[in-house]
Amino acid sequence: MDKKVIVGVDKTTGKITAKFEGFKGDACYTEEDVFNAKLKERGVEMELIMEERTPEAEEGDCVREEEHHAQST
Repeated sequence: MDKKVIVGVDKTTGKITAKFEGFKGDACYTEEDVFNAKLKERGVEMELIMEERTPEAEEGDCVREEEHHAQST
């Protein structure tokens, strides 16, 4: 499986949904840190609202869906 970070943004609420696919073990947590750092460099602060490991994660893949609230700094 290819590594992917799929991001959706609700322009009305500022909610960002990120789904991390194709990462093994806890590698998606490292990728999340990189993702958040790059957004912060661009003036977007993230507040984690919800995190959920998807069923694929039970098979050894680190697949997660998250919801964030974003605001500009």
